[in-house]
This record gives sequence, C-alpha cells and structure tokens, in this order.
Amino acid sequence: MLMSKVHSGSGAGTQGVDTLLKARDVQNTVLGRIKGEPMEFIRSQKQMAANICVQLANYYNSHASTEKAQNFYNEALRHDEQHEKAMLALAKLHLSREELDPCRHQCITLLRMDSGNEEALMMLADLMFRKNEYEAATFHFQTLLEKKPNHYNALARLILLLRRAGKLNDALKFIKTAEISSKRATLEPGLHYCKGLYNKFTNNTRVALSEFYAARKDGEWGEKVLIHMIEIYLYPDNESLLESGGDEKEYA
Repeated sequence: MLMSKVHSGSGAGTQGVDTLLKARDVQNTVLGRIKGEPMEFIRSQKQMAANICVQLANYYNSHASTEKAQNFYNEALRHDEQHEKAMLALAKLHLSREELDPCRHQCITLLRMDSGNEEALMMLADLMFRKNEYEAATFHFQTLLEKKPNHYNALARLILLLRRAGKLNDALKFIKTAEISSKRATLEPGLHYCKGLYNKFTNNTRVALSEFYAARKDGEWGEKVLIHMIEIYLYPDNESLLESGGDEKEYA
C-alpha cells in the first residue's frame, strides 16, 4: 500500500512530494523497528527507503533546489551505499555545479561496482578533459569504445582529444571498429559525423563534406554538422574556430 501511494504521488507536483515525504517518515519508522529481523528483509527495507529519497531528490533537482536534492541523494546512499541511480544522479548534480572532485569520486565509486557503466565512463572522461588531463580522458573514452564501438558521442570526443595530442591517426581503428559493429552502422548519422570530423581534421575536405552531408538532417547531429560544414567553406585552410578552443564546445 505504501509503495503504491509513493508511485502514484511521485509525479504529481507538490501533492506528490507531500506523499513522498510522508512515505519517507513512515519508512524511517519501519527501519527503526526491524533491527532484529533477517538481514535480507532489512536490506529490502533500506532499499525502499533509498528509492523514496531518490524520488524526492529528483523532484527537487528538477525544480532547481539543488541543495535539497543533494541532501536526499546522500540520504539514499546512507540507506543503500550501492544505489547506482543515486550515485549517478549525485555525480551529475556535482558536475552541473562544477564540483569536479566530488563528481569524480562518485563516478569512480560507481565504476568499481559496474565497470561498464557508460554514463559514468563518459562523465569521468569529460571530467578529465575539463581538468586538462587529456591522457586520462583519452583512456576513458577508449575504454568505453572498446565496450561499445558505436557510442558516437564518445568517438567524436576521442577524435578531438587525439587531434589535440597529435595522434589523430589512432582514431582510425576506432572508426573502422564502429563501421563493422553492426549491419546498419554505415547508415548511422553519428558515424557519418565522426568520419566527417576525422576527414575535416586531416584536410580531406571533400570527403568530410560528403560525410557531414549524410548526417545533416539528423536531430541529434544536424546542428553540429552544419557548424562544421560552414567552417569548411569559411576556413578552407582548416584554421577554424576549433583552433582557438572551439573543440571544447563539443563537451557542452
């Protein structure tokens, strides 16, 4: 009965929050009375308490009450220190506030539990980039691409990092692996974007324009494609906005 009320109220604005807060109070009372119960039962009740806290935190986070959100994410982790949704959400919250070290801590903790967590790997790699730790960022993107070759956001970021490091040719093996990762890979706008990026940076502008053209109408990649196509026409010598730090925009 309690959880049905929680689920029905979790998406219902202020009234839903009141339901969640009452559920939290009830669950805390339950936790105080079950100390002699079997560990599996206690664990399940702690997980329920953690889930309620995460729902509360998500609500406050969506309403820009980040301090309350952080408090409830932390409370969730006190109930269940391995609650992956709470860890990931807390890491994102820290990142949005430019709190890089706490974000890194959450990502590393989560990756110790789940080494293949894509969001944590992406966040950690972006963190390393923001801190100018380019070798570490490159390592994390490569790790992610070895697990999921068609993660085109990671591939695009890796191409930018390898270019910065003067190792752009190293990107070719990841592009080729992405090409054979599925039967439909060659039709994916994300792959066309990444190939366009690579060819733009190696001054193969005709090939780059062809690849960008193939992705120009895609909802996710179209805007970035347009920027690169315009830059190719405006800066045929490849001395574009990216030369003055514009590649950092890819991380926004």
